[in-house]
Amino acid sequence: QGNTDICDDNVIRISASSMDYYKVDDDGPWINASGDADRIANGAEYPCTVDGCTHGQLILRFRGVSGVELIKPVGLELVFDPPEHGSIEFMMNDTSYFNNKWKVERGVQARTSVTYEPVE
Repeated sequence: QGNTDICDDNVIRISASSMDYYKVDDDGPWINASGDADRIANGAEYPCTVDGCTHGQLILRFRGVSGVELIKPVGLELVFDPPEHGSIEFMMNDTSYFNNKWKVERGVQARTSVTYEPVE
């Protein structure tokens, strides 16, 4: 979702709302941005398979001006220090997006908010 430019000296804190739930599988549990702790993401079909990546977790993709690309688990919070100028974008760590479903309670549909701010 989205694409934001970031400078190499911009250390940022990324935070996601913990109260917004969704499903990434029809028969899966309701999860938030921390993902499904019972399902470690492994396999080439996942965007993020590094240590700490779980199924359905909020992840970050950084693309540097030199062409370097990093994918990191965010979950509910991450402090990110970019290695160079570039851009960031966020997504869910999922193998397919056609069956993702936001939780609706009392007529209000959840949407995970993601904020980022400089770390002083």
